[in-house]
Amino acid sequence: MEYKTAALPSDAVARLQQLESDLSSATGDNIVLIAYAQQEGGKRNPAIYDSTLNTDRD
Repeated sequence: MEYKTAALPSDAVARLQQLESDLSSATGDNIVLIAYAQQEGGKRNPAIYDSTLNTDRD
């Protein structure tokens, strides 16, 4: 199976970079998030990126 990375708008890339930083800080590990494009003709995959995702826990 071949996986292709998703072409994301700049705001989505910035959000993923912020999530990487937050997760890395929380875990003490180097976290890398990768967004893959949905495969055509295959079973529908859940969305990997959601610009409304809120990770604030205040």
